[in-house]
Amino acid sequence: MKKSIGFMTMMIAMVFLFSYCSKQSENPADYTKQVTDEVTAESDKLLKAIETLNVDAIFAFFNTDAGTICQNNGTTNSVPVFRQIITGYFPRLNKEKLTFDKPVIKVLAPDAALLVCSGRLEAELKTGEKNVVYTAETYLWKKINGKWLIDFMHESLITMPDDELKKETELAVTEFAKELGKTELKNEELNKLMNGFLTKYPNVFGTAIALQERTVNGKPQKHCVYLYHDAATLKEVLFDGSDYMAEDWYKNPVKEKKSLWSTPYYDSLGGKCWMITYSVPIYKEGSGELLGVVTGDALTGMKRITR
Repeated sequence: MKKSIGFMTMMIAMVFLFSYCSKQSENPADYTKQVTDEVTAESDKLLKAIETLNVDAIFAFFNTDAGTICQNNGTTNSVPVFRQIITGYFPRLNKEKLTFDKPVIKVLAPDAALLVCSGRLEAELKTGEKNVVYTAETYLWKKINGKWLIDFMHESLITMPDDELKKETELAVTEFAKELGKTELKNEELNKLMNGFLTKYPNVFGTAIALQERTVNGKPQKHCVYLYHDAATLKEVLFDGSDYMAEDWYKNPVKEKKSLWSTPYYDSLGGKCWMITYSVPIYKEGSGELLGVVTGDALTGMKRITR
């Protein structure tokens, strides 16, 4: 977590920024969808430009004002300097592809939006060597003279938890799933069970119990609760109103009937940090009936991307 302090500090500043900007409009609903759609479209065009390895095409999306900041390779650069870095790097490549994973867009104003997501960066060098890494991506888009441009960007390499922590998490969550399969999983008792689990395994950042939809008193019912470490306390987040059964961390282990790790992602609804999640299906002891999914989170780190 220490490696991501600089990034998280920047994120806190940006959260303050968009909280302030959002207050400037009386009716943000009037433009939120349009801005989200436009920024999504421009981001897709940017990713396609990156695949071309065409420097001019890529930097057509950047604001060329002197105040524009690009944080990459562990340094803060102006757009011209960042362009020089990319210009020197691309000749070493056969191809490069950046994919955004479920980007979160926060609309700040009719002419400003913040995009945060994890990225999957695939590169093939002239030597034939192939690399795949996961990145933390942040872009501040501003509409200038009718055109959406990047006014700030940050990119860091996401480092995975070490094998020891991953193994500890796997064993802990697997055992927890077995224990849950022996209980009735009453909604009001889940917090106590999760509290005991995180107390026993303090290296596991957070855990969720997401129940399979079931009928209670003749009515369909879903229930999902998440508990995570926040300093010296544990905080709870309920996701009953969300379609959690359609999320990858739930549907994939259920469909494949096995435990799975997620790819890295930024948890914007709970812990507000970068992590990976281990999901284990819960089966009722004896009958084998699917009861739901239980998860355990391991925090990721950050380091510079070398180009």
